[in-house]
Amino acid sequence: MADCGDWFNGEGERFLQAVGVKSGNIVVDFGCGSGCYAVPAAKLVGETGTVYAVDENDDMLEKLKSRMMMYGVKNVVTIHGDETSLRVIGNDTVDVILAYDVLHFMDKVRRGRLYQEFHRILKPEGLLSVYPKHNRDDSPMWELQELSVDDVIEEIEANGFKLVAKYRERLIHDESYEVGVVINFVKVNPYDCIHEELS
Repeated sequence: MADCGDWFNGEGERFLQAVGVKSGNIVVDFGCGSGCYAVPAAKLVGETGTVYAVDENDDMLEKLKSRMMMYGVKNVVTIHGDETSLRVIGNDTVDVILAYDVLHFMDKVRRGRLYQEFHRILKPEGLLSVYPKHNRDDSPMWELQELSVDDVIEEIEANGFKLVAKYRERLIHDESYEVGVVINFVKVNPYDCIHEELS
């Protein structure tokens, strides 16, 4: 990761602060990989905050733990597993969820379960930030190859969220920099969504 050392020395924190992560927040980094977002998030939320880093890959979690030691980060709780592992997190307890470069691994049914869990654990008006890499418009691959970013937005909004921002940003993908589309949502009452559709 020689070309993005600055990411772990302030740039990652600035990116996440712009996304909406704040000091003291409880953050879930779902599909955290080797910690490119979990580590800066942990530094940003500080000692009064916590980052839950979730991944199915043991090797990635070991790399994350090495990075935590390297950067003196102690407020990350690693969770090995998929969307079902989020059940250990209480209802309405999380301020921010990061789902970066992960949706393309999951079919529509699994994504639906994931959104339900996201909705359950987020606080009212909590933030869901998504980087839907490998969609139809950006290196199509696997489960998102037929979906555009706007299709992903529609899918997420149908599961109790409301889009609040869509922008292009320089960020990390596969241990190096690139420019990608980030989409941010807030949690809303699903019944509010139904009401808006009917009105």
